[in-house]
This record gives sequence, C-alpha cells and structure tokens, in this order.
Amino acid sequence: MTTIIEGMTSVQFLTAINDNFTELATTYDIYINSFVTLTATMTPTEQRDALNHNLRVTSVIWGQTGGSFISRLNTYFNTPFPRFQDALIELVSLGAEPSAIVSADGNTLDIWTTWHHFSTTDGINYTERVALVFGEVPGATEGHGLARVLKEGETYYMVRSKFDIAEGGYYELFLLSSADKINWTYVGDIMSAGNYSATWNLTNPCNSFLWKEGTIWYLIYGAFTDGAGPYKLGLATAPAITGPYTNYAGNPIIPFDAVVSPSGDGRPVLATDENNQVLKVDGKYFMYYHHELVSAGMSIRRAYSTDLHTWTVEGNIVDPRERPQEVGTSNGDICVCQFKGKSYLFYSNNVNGDNDPPEHIDALVDNRTFAELLRLMP
Repeated sequence: MTTIIEGMTSVQFLTAINDNFTELATTYDIYINSFVTLTATMTPTEQRDALNHNLRVTSVIWGQTGGSFISRLNTYFNTPFPRFQDALIELVSLGAEPSAIVSADGNTLDIWTTWHHFSTTDGINYTERVALVFGEVPGATEGHGLARVLKEGETYYMVRSKFDIAEGGYYELFLLSSADKINWTYVGDIMSAGNYSATWNLTNPCNSFLWKEGTIWYLIYGAFTDGAGPYKLGLATAPAITGPYTNYAGNPIIPFDAVVSPSGDGRPVLATDENNQVLKVDGKYFMYYHHELVSAGMSIRRAYSTDLHTWTVEGNIVDPRERPQEVGTSNGDICVCQFKGKSYLFYSNNVNGDNDPPEHIDALVDNRTFAELLRLMP
C-alpha cells in the first residue's frame, strides 16, 4: 500500500489512491474493471463519487471468521463497513443446495436442501429435517439435483436437474409441484440440451434460478457448451412457468474466463425481497453464484446488471483464502433471501475443497434488508 501523507501533490495523491485500489484488486481477486480510475480532469464531486464507488466495490468481500479482508480495510480506511457473520446452522448427510422462501405471513422461513426440508421462525433456531418425497420422474434414471423452490399462488414449484450417466450427467431441467412442501409431483421438462445459438450448444443444464416479472418467466442456469466444461451461465424466458423456454441469443451471460474462472461458474441466484420477489435496486439486478477456484476451493461471487444480458462481475464475497481450514474452504450452492428485516445468504460448505458431498449448510446474516445493503454497493 502507498501511504497517503500531507504535502502530496494532487497528482501524487490520485496516483496513490489508484495504486492502492489496484493492489487491493490484485491481492483479493476483485475484478480490476470494477474500479473507477480517479483523474485530475474530474470535478471534486466526480472524484468523491469515484472514491466512494471504489470503496463500495471492495466491501463486497463480506467479513469471515479469522482476520478478514474487511477488518483490514476498515483499519486502513477507517471505514466501518458492516459485515456478514458466519453461522453454522444445519448438518446434512448428503447434498445441500439450499433454497429458501418466506411464508405469506412473513413469520416462517422455509429451507429446502437436495433431499430435505426444515424451517425457522427467528433465523437462529431450526426445525428437524424432514425427508422430501418424490414421485416418478421420467428419464432421471440415476437421480436428480435441486435448484430453486418458489411459490405461485397456493402451489410450490421446484426446479431440478435430471441425472443419467448415459446422457453425460445432468442433461435436462424439469419442474415439480407440491401443496405441502414435502410431497412432490413431476410437472414436465423445461430445458434440455440443444444447439440454441451460435455460441451456445448447450449440454448439462443444472443449478437454475426461476422467477416471474410481469407476465414473463425468467430462468438463469448453469450449463456446459459442446458437451464439456467448464460451467457457464445462461438465460432463457417463457410465457408460462411450464414453458416453452427461449434461450437468449447472446448466451452465455457469464462466459468462461480461463484466468479468473478455470473451472467455471454455477448456481446463480438473484437477491429477493421479503415477498420472494426479485429485487432491483436503483435499476440493477444483483446475482450471486459460486465460482470454482481449482487450486483454492470454491468461492462465492457477485455481479450486477441492468438488463440481465450484460453483467459486471465484482469479485469474491466469500473467499476460501480468507477462511481457516476447519471453517470450510469449499463454498457454493447459494441461496439468498430477506427475512424479518435481515438479509441471509445460505450456502453448502465442506472442508475437503471440492464440495462433493457438502457436509453442512452455513449462513451469512446481515442486519439490514437487501435494498439497504445493496445501495452501499456500486
């Protein structure tokens, strides 16, 4: 870090500021293009706004147990960014992939994992797990995995991924419905492999997030291209929850980057409000997803967009390099939600580095709503 001292010229001051943010980006895996370079031609107001923007970019790495980046940043800039706190909430025997929604009366937070359901009324104490019951799912010869659970009217819906090794693994997204949260019935397939555009010969779709705005249903999901990894993120839309779904011609919306994402990205979720509705803050959607660092475990990233097509990636918000080994170095399969005025980020976690199988679910909790939290960000 370049120390800022009295007597610096304006050029030296701006150079020091920019150099410090570059060092932060390099050290803590924040996308350098997330920062605004301060220049002498900016007005004082523009310089102030750029500095605040850069400080907020750095704050997306929420504090973790044991010497966090945010605590060091707070000390350096004397800026008290509030932090999410680790909280181990639930052990699972196999499979995690949390998905959560708030009850209509706002008093209960229901959470589904790959094979179980549990709930909380205070965000601290959780009920015992209850095993989910699935009816026959055509084509899922070797099982299926969980994605998003949502509620439309009085019906719960769940998106899952069919698994069949003869089909190359996960090969199709399908829809289930339930009236009681536990017993689930097959509704139909909603996304299968196919050559949907010049750059999206889609295979292995899984880990999706489904929501409705107005009369349009939106689906963001992870998938391979041409039958091989790494995972990328794609977008599709439909006039009804059952489809048909049309892929965005510019897919993937989060492409493969061999430098920052050697194994790809997956499990996308968007920030939602207390009514389970996708939240737009100052015209921006905010998306969270897991980012696979081959040599360092799995991390969680965040990006934002105004149109769902073009995304600005901000960097890691849960980075295994900031966490003690015993806390867990593989963090993925995310769910975010707002409950009783607080923001929650649930994720599966493992100390073995590859998250297969995940050992438990962790929660990051912040005492503000997502709207309040996200307005601190760029």
